[in-house]
Amino acid sequence: MQDKKVQIAKEELSSLGSLPPASLDDVIAGIQGFGIEEFEEIISLEAGGKVIRLRLSNICPDDEMTSLMAVEGNKGYAWVMRVKAEVLSRAICWISIQEKGATDGPGIDLRSLPKDKRFVRDPKDGVEKDIQAALRNAITGWGEELVGLLWKVFMVHAQRVEDRLRESLPDTSIMTEVEKRFLESAMKEIDDQAKEQIRATVAEIFKNEEPEEVTEEKEKVKLEE
Repeated sequence: MQDKKVQIAKEELSSLGSLPPASLDDVIAGIQGFGIEEFEEIISLEAGGKVIRLRLSNICPDDEMTSLMAVEGNKGYAWVMRVKAEVLSRAICWISIQEKGATDGPGIDLRSLPKDKRFVRDPKDGVEKDIQAALRNAITGWGEELVGLLWKVFMVHAQRVEDRLRESLPDTSIMTEVEKRFLESAMKEIDDQAKEQIRATVAEIFKNEEPEEVTEEKEKVKLEE
């Protein structure tokens, strides 16, 4: 079995040697958005006499990190709902809205919009902003059940993409010692940051309370006099 794999690898390397070399510009241009896959079906949502049709895709690490940073300061249930709106607003890659019973419109491919076409007026505050921010604000005003179902669709799609990749690369299911050390280091850093934040918060509380205690003590002295 191992000899067969080696032979296949040699054949692949041999075939690559006969291909014309690609420029670095072509390589970088060709790998943009690699691994981002759209959900196969168009999701139709009907409410208030209107039909919203949209497609979702998985998102890149940069979008995921930006979503998490955008909800810093929120806690518990508020954090969960905010992060869902942030992620879904970045996962929507195509959208169409029309009156119920009307012929299906062409829709808008959000991923292919040039930068100067991405700005829209947000009905929530009347300010022009990127389509992602306007979508996020719209999603926070949708029904909670609808947002929960869209989140489930997004999670299932992302899981299917990962499962398919794992099938093609079965060794990735192995938890290595290197990965364990990396995760342990990351968790230790998170724990240290949390402890530091707690210490800073406690210090701030006592700092704010100290003048009040001094004032109360002075009031007691005045009364005794």
